[in-house]
Amino acid sequence: MSRAKSIARLLLLVVAILAYPSLTEAQGLGSQQGSQSSLQALQQLMEQLDLPGLGQSSGSSILDNLRNGASDDENEKSVVLPGSDLSDPLELEIAKRFCSGELPDGHELLLTLGTKFSSSERDYCRRIGFYLIQGGYDTFRGEFKPAVLSTGAAQDTFVLGIGDQLVITFIGGDAGAVQAAVDSEGLVVLPSMSPISAAGLTLGGFKKVLQARIEEAFIGTEAFVALGSIREFGVVVAGEVERPGLHRVTAISSVIDILGLAGGVKKTGSLRGIKVIRQGREISIDLYGAIFGLGEAEDITLKEGDRVIVPTLGRTAAVVGDVRRPIIVEISPGQTGMELSEALNLAGGTLRPRGNRLFLASIDISGQQVISPIVEEQRLRDGDIVTVVRGSDREVGGIELVGHVRVPGRRALAAAPTIGALLAGGQALKDGAYPLFAVLATRDPTSQVERFYGLPLHRIVSGQEDFQFRNADKLLILSRDDVGYLNSAAVRRVATSQTLDLEEPDNEPRPATNDAAGGRSTNLQAIEGTTDSIVGFVGRGLVQSAAPSEGDQVFETSSAAPSECRAVAGLRKLVSETSTERFAITAAVAQRGFNDTAESQARPGECREIYERFPSLLPFVLEHSALIAGEVRQPGLAPVPEATSLGTVLNVVGGLSRAADRSSLEVTRLVVRQDGSRFLERQSLDITQGIPEFFVGPGDAVRASPSLATRDPGVVEVFGEVSRPGVYTIGKGERLSELISRAGGLTVQAYPYGAVFARERIKAAEKRSLDRLARQLSSAVTVAAANRGIDPSAATAFSVLSDQIRQTPATGRVVIEADPTVLQVRPELDIVLEAGDKFYVPKRPNSVLVTGDVLSPGALQFVAGRTVDNYISQAGGFQSSADRSRMFVVFPNGAATPVSVSPFRFSTLQVPPGSTIVVPKDATPFDLFTITREVASLVSQLAITAASLAVISDN
Repeated sequence: MSRAKSIARLLLLVVAILAYPSLTEAQGLGSQQGSQSSLQALQQLMEQLDLPGLGQSSGSSILDNLRNGASDDENEKSVVLPGSDLSDPLELEIAKRFCSGELPDGHELLLTLGTKFSSSERDYCRRIGFYLIQGGYDTFRGEFKPAVLSTGAAQDTFVLGIGDQLVITFIGGDAGAVQAAVDSEGLVVLPSMSPISAAGLTLGGFKKVLQARIEEAFIGTEAFVALGSIREFGVVVAGEVERPGLHRVTAISSVIDILGLAGGVKKTGSLRGIKVIRQGREISIDLYGAIFGLGEAEDITLKEGDRVIVPTLGRTAAVVGDVRRPIIVEISPGQTGMELSEALNLAGGTLRPRGNRLFLASIDISGQQVISPIVEEQRLRDGDIVTVVRGSDREVGGIELVGHVRVPGRRALAAAPTIGALLAGGQALKDGAYPLFAVLATRDPTSQVERFYGLPLHRIVSGQEDFQFRNADKLLILSRDDVGYLNSAAVRRVATSQTLDLEEPDNEPRPATNDAAGGRSTNLQAIEGTTDSIVGFVGRGLVQSAAPSEGDQVFETSSAAPSECRAVAGLRKLVSETSTERFAITAAVAQRGFNDTAESQARPGECREIYERFPSLLPFVLEHSALIAGEVRQPGLAPVPEATSLGTVLNVVGGLSRAADRSSLEVTRLVVRQDGSRFLERQSLDITQGIPEFFVGPGDAVRASPSLATRDPGVVEVFGEVSRPGVYTIGKGERLSELISRAGGLTVQAYPYGAVFARERIKAAEKRSLDRLARQLSSAVTVAAANRGIDPSAATAFSVLSDQIRQTPATGRVVIEADPTVLQVRPELDIVLEAGDKFYVPKRPNSVLVTGDVLSPGALQFVAGRTVDNYISQAGGFQSSADRSRMFVVFPNGAATPVSVSPFRFSTLQVPPGSTIVVPKDATPFDLFTITREVASLVSQLAITAASLAVISDN
């Protein structure tokens, strides 16, 4: 179960704990005892409801916390808080389970709902299977107070009585304002005037009497009367109310007001048969008019001496189904039945104005529920249930345009009977619409199953073909991005997970055929005959039947990652749970050399809107795709209808690149023999003189191979002592001597013997070699330190040496012959160039570098005829740690040769200018274990590298 669901259900438990009604009030228990009882009831609720996601540990911990604080006043109050209504989650859960038959009638959980879940509601909900409320009783759910009125807000029809306060304002000769009350004798006494009898008069009548008195007593004076405060009196409420008894109201209070003060009408009480006893006579009040706003509400203002009686609930009926407010309604008292129209009005009316079907569930004499159709003239009797069902969900006379279009949405079939008329020559399409393939979603008239069919959109837009719409068809237009999504890593990974057992292809080249499908049947009459019953056609309308599709089916995604596109999850399910090989041809040709296709830049989990709405569209489009690979500008999967021109397909993918070999365009397709065996057939097309009349279809693979290039991609760099240094493009097989000639030859100061030639490929290999040697040294030191206990200082030295090796930059230098005169005589030494090569010709140097274990290493002036021992002597001679037997010389061209100098043996090796004499350190002091040879080799490698870098940097 997901984390979100668990959290939501845990919150439901917390709400239930806070809102759970206490049973202790009915049992008369004390507060602390009531807390413990409520805790036990809560635990019982958890166990009996077994709400999914409310783990036992989390529920127990909440109850434990409540138990630990049961003596605290705040905890006691939170536990025994009374429940509100059935909108509380736990109460609703109990009611729903009762209505679905999971709880028996006498189950103790129903006690927690009390009168909020009435016996009438229980009976109806058991009959219909879901929770249904009695209408109108939620009117009394809020808080009620005695009605008050702001000054001057009373109507002229208000009847004055003893205790009412009046505010009278005089304007004219005797201006002023006075307040007066209707006294106990019903009189209003004003200054300078005789008392006016007001009790029993309306406010409007009192105004007229007052104005007449003023005209008699004063000249040019007018009086304005407003009601100040309203008298209060007591009214007795009896019957099916929550708090019967005497309640004080004002003279403007209504029956609804006093019922609210009495706690509201119980669900066992009537809303349509309320009685007001006034001066010995009985007034019947029907609250439905005021509550539901149907018809004219009755005048139900209370008067002094009134008594309000709420009788028990009368006959009832229910309206459910496709109505705005499913409800249990009360039949008017004195009536044996209710008009169907009245019941539907109380239910808010039907959701649809027409086309509904009505059924009646009534109780017969034996107590059985009988279902029968109902007519509008029929009257509802006690216990009847009217179910409203929509007649049909089918759309008639409409079609829908979906996808990459300017104005998507529904259209009238009469206005656009064909696809061509709907698209209006392509004006309905957005820029970037995929031109080759559109999808028609239509419902088979026999099976009523929605299926997909691929259509040649380019031919429809150009007017070459057209297709007739059926009612409720959907035309799906793909964008180029929708098609590019087929090449995303997620889709390709899922679609190519199938394997197809194919024989080896027949590699014998086959000539291109000119039939309508390159080997496929072109019997248009046969094709039209099989599809005419599914999709109509106009003129030469070729319609290809597609494999059955799941239409708008939503695939389960239980095996997919949470962020995975729903369509990809559906594709995964289809591939993993079926034996179909609809996408295997794509996988097979991809595995046989077609992997050079472009991959979509779609982010993981991203999905196209059209595939999200129609998940089964993705496998359908994949099934009807061809693979276009190689030297084309937009390689990848391209959906195509049957018998699509090869030239059209190449145009849609941007055409061939300039590097394509037009003499050999390879087409691969699956061929099925009569015995059921399958193999891949390949054909080679020569399109140098134009693209032949050749057709491709779904599952085919087209590959444009690169032609043999005459020029290598890339450049080389020449610098140093040449006449025209710079960057040069090179041809295939071009040699160094040609490059020197193109650069104007060497200058008079050039020193070709010291030329440096660096190659990127050699540089990468050299760097890998240095890294490998550094790892081997580190590993050897670690093993030796563990097994032989070498001196820690020696181990540290080797570690430093390993780091130096790892950080040493690779040069990629190649020892070459760069003298043009030598290259002319010995062409086998003339190196072939590669893209990225760097060629540097230095000036003639006049120094020799002596480095390593000598007393004064450095650069010495070149003197012709001097030997190695002469230069070492000039550098101060050897240090005591020098390894004379491993000394060597690095010549200016990068070549190295060993040389040995000792008191008994002198070297006569001539040293040309620009050379480097290297005297390595003796490795014997570190020869404590078996890695002496590796260390000595590494020292030599570093010395050669250092010498090579020195030669480059000096020049």
